[in-house]
Amino acid sequence: MSYPAPVPLVQDGLKEELSERAASPELQLSALSVTQIPSLSYSEDDKHVCSGYHGMPSTNGAPERIRRCDPDGVLLQSFLTSSDLGIVKIGFLRRLAFEGRRLPRRQAIPKDSFIKGNLLSRVLNDESKNNVWVVSYAWLTREHPDPTGVRLKELIAELDRLRAQNGDAVFIDYCCLPQNNFLHNAYKAGEGLPRGHPANRTHDEELCFQAAKVKMDIIFASDRSNVVVLPSILELVNCDNRLSKNTVPYCKRAWCYLELAIARYYHRLANEVPGTEDLDHKQFRECVLNGTMAVSCHADREILINMYSRFFLAKNANL
Repeated sequence: MSYPAPVPLVQDGLKEELSERAASPELQLSALSVTQIPSLSYSEDDKHVCSGYHGMPSTNGAPERIRRCDPDGVLLQSFLTSSDLGIVKIGFLRRLAFEGRRLPRRQAIPKDSFIKGNLLSRVLNDESKNNVWVVSYAWLTREHPDPTGVRLKELIAELDRLRAQNGDAVFIDYCCLPQNNFLHNAYKAGEGLPRGHPANRTHDEELCFQAAKVKMDIIFASDRSNVVVLPSILELVNCDNRLSKNTVPYCKRAWCYLELAIARYYHRLANEVPGTEDLDHKQFRECVLNGTMAVSCHADREILINMYSRFFLAKNANL
């Protein structure tokens, strides 16, 4: 996951409103907040379960405690509800892939293709199924994560391999968070767009986007999430030459590195992925600030540093 540079926030009072919302009790809830560390401790029945990636038996068969976060899905449901996020039905994305289309932005997806409200509660409360999938991946261009549809095809092939069902839910940032439409001709021409232009997020959508971004750790740590990692930088054939291709490796992108680190620590990985260097919070901060870890949006650097720091502190508190 990565985020392109945002459109300047021209709406009056937006920054003040964001500050007020950030101070609200709902948005103070974080799966990995240091103040929530006790909720990340091991439960007694988990202490002697053998686990490798995603709870499978480890290669040496030695007992290992499973690190669990949000075992009942309460944090995840609160995050999705308070930030007004939807998770998409896999059947909808399968149909798009079959039609040869690309990943759509949140605002272009029909409302009945999202899982929200009571249906979301039923999905998250069904412990008998692994039916919530979360995707960590590299955007292929700065303007759009999948301009030619190759990433969507890859995602569906991997979900098919993992036997995901059409009624399962999938979280993928471009489809679930409100997005600016950087494929709009005015953007491609380098024009600035006025307030209220349909290619931009609305005022409320901007609030939703910013509120969700600071708590993305929850969805990659929750016990209800099955994280699918797509690290490949796929070749783009017949891609609009006005788009800026992003060839930075997956593990050299700060958002991707953070997502993978959290999912791996909490045993949420659903597929095999290459290993990465284990950075402490100071090393991660240095990599973000010096550009070793790529961050598309300058304003995200502080968010990433704070999020990785609270993850690192929570992780070490449980050693």
